[in-house]
Formats: sequence, structure tokens, C-alpha cells
Amino acid sequence: MAADDKPKTKSKPAGHTATAAPLIGAMSFLLAAGLERLGLLRGADAFTRGMLTRDGEGFPNVMPQLWLWCGTAALAVFLPFAMLATPAQWRRLLLWLLSLVLVAGWAPVLALAAYDPKISVPWIATFWAGFCSFYYAGHHRMPADAKQGGRR
Repeated sequence: MAADDKPKTKSKPAGHTATAAPLIGAMSFLLAAGLERLGLLRGADAFTRGMLTRDGEGFPNVMPQLWLWCGTAALAVFLPFAMLATPAQWRRLLLWLLSLVLVAGWAPVLALAAYDPKISVPWIATFWAGFCSFYYAGHHRMPADAKQGGRR
């Protein structure tokens, strides 16, 4: 068998949770902030508000912007850490989808508390952080997978 006839196996590069997670989180936060700054999320917030009110009634309370951005930053940073430290892609997918449902579940809770349910910014940040983490983990050998014995 000649040297060129050897079967070529392509192994995945090693993944690094401590490096990738904060970068994914920062990118997700900046994406959500940029979309908010451009005004592209107003329609999503108006749709959410319309689903939770009758006849377009408003909400008497507005959530402080600091709370919105702190919650968004926490989701954008901690979700990638959690996903990249979790073994198996199906568990990462489950964590991602449950996080999206949790963020979407904030809207009725905020509406019941008479707060304007602005959830599009944290939802976009959570979606993008989860997507990037899922993609990254699928294309790298993650330390959590090695500890589990390489099973996926």
C-alpha cells in the first residue's frame, strides 16, 4: 500500500471552553445590542405586547434598562459556558431549547406584573449564543465529551 493509499481520517480539533464561551457570549450580546440599536427588534416587542394585551392597551410599568441588559449579558455569557461544559450534543440542544423557552416564558410573567414585556433582546442573545455554542461543540472535541468516554 502506497503512502497516498492510506485512508484519511479527519479528526476534530480540540475545543476550549474557557476561550470559546466568553467570545460566543460577547458576540451574542453585541448582536442583540446592535439589532436593538438599529430598531430591528421593535416589531418583535410590539408583537409580544399585542399578544398579551387587549385592544393595544399599554403597560403602566417599564422594566429598567439596566435589568434588561444585565439579564441579556448573563444569558449570553453563561449559556455558552453551560453548553460547552455539557457532554453530548443532545444535552446541549436540550439546554439551548429550554433556555429559549425560559426567556419566552418571561413575557407573560412580566405582563402579569404590569411590566412591558420586552423580551426580544434577551431572546436573540440566547438564540445566537446557543446556536454558536452548539455549532462549535459539534465541530470540536470538547473536554466534557472526553470525560464521558467520547459517547454522543
